[in-house]
Amino acid sequence: MTSDEYLKSEMANAKKAVSDKELAAFLKKMGAPENLPADRKEDARTYVHMQNVIAKATKDSNVEIYFKRPQAPKLDIAFEGDAEWGKKDAPVTIIEFSDFQCPYCARATDTVNELKKEYGKKVHIVFKQFPLPGHPDARPAAEAAMCVNEQSPDKFWKYHDLLFANQRKLKEDDLKGYAKQVGADLKKFDDCFKAKKFASHIEKNMSEGQKLGVDSTPSFFVNGQPVRGARPIADFKEIIDQELSTN
Repeated sequence: MTSDEYLKSEMANAKKAVSDKELAAFLKKMGAPENLPADRKEDARTYVHMQNVIAKATKDSNVEIYFKRPQAPKLDIAFEGDAEWGKKDAPVTIIEFSDFQCPYCARATDTVNELKKEYGKKVHIVFKQFPLPGHPDARPAAEAAMCVNEQSPDKFWKYHDLLFANQRKLKEDDLKGYAKQVGADLKKFDDCFKAKKFASHIEKNMSEGQKLGVDSTPSFFVNGQPVRGARPIADFKEIIDQELSTN
């Protein structure tokens, strides 16, 4: 049987082997849109089936895998003035370009929070602002978040979570209300926000992202290795564990 013949036969098997429920769970995990075309769903079904075939084959047979994940050239990304979590000298730095009005970015917050819990002091998180043109409330929210960050990084992360949890309520009064909720000094916040103090910083973040090839959010760089989109946590762990094993 040729490779093409084998793949064609497995595509047919996928329809029986992978249930609609299993496929739906996979698509949700990958952050796929609800209106995904039928042909793309079937491609995903085949992918899930082939992963199951490979997993079973490697479990039941004496197989050793020698391939390592390919590495992109290391990128030196500056983060002066950005919102940060963890220590700068941590062995792994995760840089995220994100947009507070982006639903996929909201989903990615759970992954980032899980990485914080699992790796603790081993990771350093940097949040860069990348408000997309089609999200009119994202830029004001980014400016407001940086005004909170100026007062306290801890308050920034609480504010960050509130913005993502309330993506349909990002008008000026909402932004001020969230600042009050996290305990920010409202006078300093108002002065900073009205003066657009961090507008140029956000422009700098966006320009930097574009130079790195960022054209959608969320976009991550794990020790310079790109991870595009709201990917499963396993994708991050694979890179992080590899980086930790070599440091």
